[in-house]
Amino acid sequence: MRIVFVISVVGKVKRGGESTTMGLVSFLSRHAHVTVISGGPFEHDNVRDLSFPDMPRYASLYEGLPSFIKHRLIRRLHLDPLSVRNFSFCQRALRYIVRENPDVVVFRSVGPWGAKTGRYLRSRHGIPFITIEGGWKTGERETARYGPNLHISVNPDVADYLKDQLPGVKIAYIPNGISVKDFAPYGRKAGVALPRPLFLGCGAMEEVKRFHLSIKAVHYLGRGSLLLLGKGSREASLRQLGKRLLEQRFLLDAAPYEDMPSYYRAADVVTLPSSGESFGMVYLEAMACNTPVVATLDRNRKNIVGQGGKLVNPLDIGAYAAALEDCLKTDFDNQPRKQAEKFDWSKVGPQYLNAFKGVVEDSKISFRRYPLYRRMGHRATGTRR
Repeated sequence: MRIVFVISVVGKVKRGGESTTMGLVSFLSRHAHVTVISGGPFEHDNVRDLSFPDMPRYASLYEGLPSFIKHRLIRRLHLDPLSVRNFSFCQRALRYIVRENPDVVVFRSVGPWGAKTGRYLRSRHGIPFITIEGGWKTGERETARYGPNLHISVNPDVADYLKDQLPGVKIAYIPNGISVKDFAPYGRKAGVALPRPLFLGCGAMEEVKRFHLSIKAVHYLGRGSLLLLGKGSREASLRQLGKRLLEQRFLLDAAPYEDMPSYYRAADVVTLPSSGESFGMVYLEAMACNTPVVATLDRNRKNIVGQGGKLVNPLDIGAYAAALEDCLKTDFDNQPRKQAEKFDWSKVGPQYLNAFKGVVEDSKISFRRYPLYRRMGHRATGTRR
């Protein structure tokens, strides 16, 4: 089986969807021929790095538009800066996909323009396509409504939502995976000059992550320190709040992704109280280092965290603080690590492989049903494998 992965922002940023794609490609490469078309550096033997366009002038022009035009017109037409960049990327990727002549194309986190490109490839060249998105309802719906052969959501709630909204589209829930060997419990610990116990929060410093609740919870607890790692628009306000409530027991900094295992090992508890999480790779990474986590109680995180930490409504600051304290007092033994191992690529990878094989087989059956189209189409050339 020949697979082409198309993912635009790999190499530019390292977030859940991008880092997990690297692990998925590594797993699939042991069972299929995989080519990656990326927007930046990607660690794989068969990579076509097309570079992801920046388009700063267009982004600046977009920011200057009235809000109602941006939200009611530009975004609905998929002409916001990120979508336009994805359009440009997909247009350049098109000829390389055709040249590879794959059995299936996988568009990961490329949005509606990826699905539109896939639909063209299927119509013109008979190549089935799969879309995988990050786990947000409206965003995934905008992609899946273009009718991929299969849309994979990494969030069970979003998968159910899409099945209800798009009954004519084949939807599957398959979680993100992790290479637990890259997040070992034993190894170097980052040096953090803060009083113990140490609570760690990491991710984008944006409103949706709600790290201000972590600051308030540690303040309510009355002991321990909070280290926040990440960048974003809320940095200044979080730093101000942290210094006011926690004083010398607070630090907001940033760290390279490669150093994160050392910070997970150094922490007593990792917490991320976000209002919504597309998946939540932070939880898996921390638990793989055998560090317990405190997370928001919802179906997605209940599935991820299991017995590897505590779930809570973080809006209840007292309950949130109590959950942090419970984590400190609980002997988890190796339970966080065992929970993370359920998502290792050795367990999750076969689910993706079987799903991809199913799409390829279904596509072959469809072409057999329409011999005239097959005779005229790309597959009739004898070059398909």
